[in-house]
Order: sequence, then structure tokens, then C-alpha cells
Amino acid sequence: MNKQTEQLEKNELIEWLDQKFGHLRPYVGQILFGIIALIALTFAAAFFFKSRADLQATQWQNLSSAINTFSLDRQTSHLLNLAEEYPEAESSMWALQLAGDVEMRTGLSTLNSDTSAAIRSMEKAKKAYQKLLDSPVKKNPELTQRATYSLAYCLESLGEFDEAKKIYQKIIDEAGTTVYGEPSKQALARLAQPEIVAFYDAYKKTSVAPMGELPKRPDITFPEPPAETGATGNAPAAEAAAAPAAVTPAAAPAEASTPAVEENVKKDGGE
Repeated sequence: MNKQTEQLEKNELIEWLDQKFGHLRPYVGQILFGIIALIALTFAAAFFFKSRADLQATQWQNLSSAINTFSLDRQTSHLLNLAEEYPEAESSMWALQLAGDVEMRTGLSTLNSDTSAAIRSMEKAKKAYQKLLDSPVKKNPELTQRATYSLAYCLESLGEFDEAKKIYQKIIDEAGTTVYGEPSKQALARLAQPEIVAFYDAYKKTSVAPMGELPKRPDITFPEPPAETGATGNAPAAEAAAAPAAVTPAAAPAEASTPAVEENVKKDGGE
């Protein structure tokens, strides 16, 4: 009796399933193929995202290694080579920023002792900043703002005033409320002073500070970027050491001139 009941129930279930899904019987093969393909796609996506995460981790590790190597020999080629090897990596954008900061600081610090070498360093910095900004890689907004200000600062240091003014104005228009807005306004006001421009021109022609009273040194302290959060959005640990701080542009007047320049000014212009 129980077996008959079970058989009846089984027949009823088969009949119900046939009524509900019998029309799908010709498509069973396609349905099974679709299910298998979906499972395979899920595993492929999981593998892709894991591989991508591993690749990003490797790229940030490579940046860390490049920074450590740079700290030993002070050669920015390690950072620039990394950017060449991984042009689509976000870590490469930080490498370009760090390389540019180091080259610009080197150029500004050696301007009066070796003008030609100083200009070469600042040209390298200009190239690094420009490459960063031209890259299609999605960048942290704070990094983009910092690179933009750095480029304008570098152009001003090289005496390329028109281009520097355009970029300073762009910062004011697009990011005037950020940490780089006020320094950009100060830069435009500085470059609007005829005596400042005249000093730049005279210095650029002779590489020696002109005789007479020097214009008052402007406050051009390099702004620090705001603190960031997130694993890939943070600036590398070595950025603070590499970023230029409170430096004077290449042709800008400075109260703290080198001893040789101060002596020439005193002898020729009088105290």
C-alpha cells in the first residue's frame, strides 16, 4: 500500500513538472550550457580581481623599493624607470611626483653654485610633472592638484612666466578653495610686480644677482597637501622627504643669497 502511494505521488510530481516545465525540454542542453558558462564566468571574474589586486600590491611594493634605492644614491632614475615600466599604474604617478620634487629642490638649491646643472634639474622636474598630468591614469585629486602647482612653480623658477601664470590661474579657477589656491594667488600677485620680473630677467641673462637693492623677498612657502585616507590614495612615506619646502624660484630674489653673490653686491653697490 505504501509503495503504491509513493508511486502515485511520484507520478503526480512528474506530471506536475511536465506541465510546468515540459515546454523547456528541447532547450535543456542550452540551459545547462548557460549555467556552466555563468559558473565559469564567476570564477574568472574572481580570479581577475584577485590578480589585479595582487598586481597593484606588487606595483606599490616596487615603488617602495625604488624609494629605498633612491635614498641610497639619490638618483631619481629609479623612480622615473618605474614610471616607464608601469605607465598605467597609480604608483607610477606618485613616482613621477617624487622625482619631480627631488629634481626641483636640487635645482633650486644649486642654482648659485652651478647654474647649468640647476636648470637641467628643473627641466627634468618640469618633464616629470607634465608627464604625470598628461597621463590618462585615474589619479588621486590631491595628487593632481599638487602636480599642477608644482609645474607652475617650476615654470616660474625657469622664468617661463606666461605659462606659469596660466597654470596658477587654472588652479585658482578650478581649485581655489584647496591648499594650493592661496599660494597661487600670491604667485600671480608676485609676477605682476615689474621689479620682480626685471630681477628675473637680469638674473637669467647673467646668472648673477644685479647690483643695487634687492626687491623684498615674497612669502612663497610651498603648501603641504592635505592628509589622505585609504590604501592606494595615500602618498608614499618618502614624499615628505622628497617634496620641496619653502624654496625660492630659480630667478627669484632671496634675502639669503649665497656668500659670493652677497659679497659682489656689497662691493659694487655699497651697503
